[in-house]
Amino acid sequence: MKTSHSEYLKLDSVYLKSVRNAFVSNKVLAEQWQDLNYVSKPDFEEALGEYDYFETLLLKNNIEVKHFPKDFTTKIDS
Repeated sequence: MKTSHSEYLKLDSVYLKSVRNAFVSNKVLAEQWQDLNYVSKPDFEEALGEYDYFETLLLKNNIEVKHFPKDFTTKIDS
């Protein structure tokens, strides 16, 4: 597989970790946000909506979106 990285050319594809796979749940957020020095606990439902909108914008611009899987060994900031 050929890869190339650019900070100024058109984005063709991107790897993302969805909010569902990063934040996992309100319970996980409640357990981790303070230790990671977040200013406040993220709103899980609001984050889901914002992420879905963000991914929709990418897809509407014909950007291939690939997803990192859920990984219970990482924290909410992954």
